[in-house]
Amino acid sequence: MDGCGDIQTLFRIVLPLSAPIMATIGLFYGVTHWNEYFKGIFYISDKTLMPMQVVLRSMIQAPNVSSELSINSLALDALPPETIKMAVVVVATLPLLIIYPFLQKYFVKGALLGSVKG
Repeated sequence: MDGCGDIQTLFRIVLPLSAPIMATIGLFYGVTHWNEYFKGIFYISDKTLMPMQVVLRSMIQAPNVSSELSINSLALDALPPETIKMAVVVVATLPLLIIYPFLQKYFVKGALLGSVKG
């Protein structure tokens, strides 16, 4: 790369080689931010403004799920509370499960770059 300046070296060499680690750090940061419920417990007192993770935590800890959802339905009363809790957990993890396949190629690329070839 004769004649490359600092900016050209950054964009042609450094950033393409560091894409796997940036994708990994970005995914870890996103998962951490998505699962954050501690700040919501401390700073928000209105139940209608609570983040989804705080509502999920209160649903899992509550013995009666329909009171947490504030929905009076015969269909919810017929279901076991554990079924509703696990369905909400699956719905809460869906965004991360949707994003991961797009970032998976960077994890594979990073593993191949860092592995010992013989």
